[in-house]
Amino acid sequence: MGLAFPKHKPYRDAKARHFYRQRHAVCEACGARRSVEVHHLVSRARGGSDEDENLVALDAKCHREWTGVNRTRRMWFERYAATMSEEAREKVRRALRLG
Repeated sequence: MGLAFPKHKPYRDAKARHFYRQRHAVCEACGARRSVEVHHLVSRARGGSDEDENLVALDAKCHREWTGVNRTRRMWFERYAATMSEEAREKVRRALRLG
């Protein structure tokens, strides 16, 4: 008997995520030139979209810290705000509803 739901959900718009990664080749939080992952600021499960304003390119370390349980996302933002571009800071502020 199969699962009532797919085990792995495909990205809604893989092409949009691919182009976003190409345009942002460095981590938008710390500026590291390590391999980046495209992260949703508001998760798809909570209604987040694959639009640019909801995506941020993070390296694995920054991504782990964003999703980690030892810090709040506000603390994460305070740590990386100084190294982020203004565009990335604004996207995170909107996602965290910081005004």
